[in-house]
Amino acid sequence: MTAGNGVVTGWIFNPLKELSMKYAYVAFALASLVTATVATTSLAAEDYAGAREHTMKTIGKSMRQLGSMVKGDVAFNAADAKAALAKIASNSTDFPKYYPAGSESASTASLPAIWKNFADFKGQADKTATDANAAIASADSLAAFKPAFAKLAGDCKSCHDTYRAAD
Repeated sequence: MTAGNGVVTGWIFNPLKELSMKYAYVAFALASLVTATVATTSLAAEDYAGAREHTMKTIGKSMRQLGSMVKGDVAFNAADAKAALAKIASNSTDFPKYYPAGSESASTASLPAIWKNFADFKGQADKTATDANAAIASADSLAAFKPAFAKLAGDCKSCHDTYRAAD
């Protein structure tokens, strides 16, 4: 409130009120964080299926792009190859988190062996990520990149042969 002369009146600094507002903000922030965490960790089976499919399609698109370079269908481009490999590495690292216990009912081509041998499944995903990252270092020339791509393609085949239902 102000008096006619522009002087603020009726306002008294209340440190307890200021402190309680800070606690309210902290409590709200913590409640929001807990809610967000619960929401992201308790995905429905359909959400896991969608995340799996999206992730695998992203990896597949990158592998096809790299395969086209290796076969000579498109010109080899080191920057594009490295970007595709980075996507493969990142998505391979994330992929196992879409297979928590209890998500077996999600309708995908995933075999039950994933949950029975989860440590091996995760190890194969980690190997794919590691090999994709290593391939980035060799992607300066097509000649150096070809063996790294072959190794990466072998990683994909090995995992699909073990953990993916046949089409």
